[in-house]
Amino acid sequence: MSNQHCYIKVDTPMKVTAARRHCEHQHSAHLATVTGPEENEFVRTLLATNRSIAGDYMIGYTDVGVTTPRGEWEWIKGELGFTATMGKYETWNDGQPNGNLNEHCATMNSASGNWDDVACAGEHKFVCETNKF
Repeated sequence: MSNQHCYIKVDTPMKVTAARRHCEHQHSAHLATVTGPEENEFVRTLLATNRSIAGDYMIGYTDVGVTTPRGEWEWIKGELGFTATMGKYETWNDGQPNGNLNEHCATMNSASGNWDDVACAGEHKFVCETNKF
């Protein structure tokens, strides 16, 4: 739990639509939003639990243009990745996001905590977030 939110690691790979549905129906949650370094480290530590090899987990960050112009990254649940009062927080791997045409979703690496842009059509492990306990 961090910031009064609960995070659920799901090790079953799913496409983004199925992952969103799983979070909503199984946990009354959404794909995780990560808006600061402390929250990022908390989630990274959860993802690294019981893993001998680093893995990549989908978070709820996309540039498909849900509420902003296509190409601007935002949180899938409609929460902007940053506001004027909170400042922008992203922690991409070097060279990411790289603008590949089909990479509109983001994953977090459980070892580094850094993000990568990936194809939403691919199946990925993921992390859900809820404020219900």
